[in-house]
Amino acid sequence: MAADRRVVVTGAAAISPLGHDWPTIQAHLRSCRNAVRSMPEWDVYAGLNTKLAAPAQDYELPPNYNRKTTRSMGKVAIMSVRATEVALREAACSSTRCCAVAVPAWPMARRRQPRSHRRIRPHAA
Repeated sequence: MAADRRVVVTGAAAISPLGHDWPTIQAHLRSCRNAVRSMPEWDVYAGLNTKLAAPAQDYELPPNYNRKTTRSMGKVAIMSVRATEVALREAACSSTRCCAVAVPAWPMARRRQPRSHRRIRPHAA
């Protein structure tokens, strides 16, 4: 049965402040360096209690990430999808070899529920 099948993740990827590939991330971790830095561009925000952050390093997107495909995605969604693609590539998993997982595009996946409290009333003559 399909319920008895198990999934094993054999690839991993990240777009992080420490790097985007395992050798870079491992080097940062072994050297006990962190990625926290001062953000002087935040000086324009009054009342901000901190100006420290660990932003993700610059990364390049492939050509298929054009304006049309990413217009409804925020920066975090784009990084998440890209990291997922890289993890699948690392796992040597292609769309022909792996089962497709249907992930609903939240919140659009929620279907409109019928309004049962509305009833059709006959016209009064």
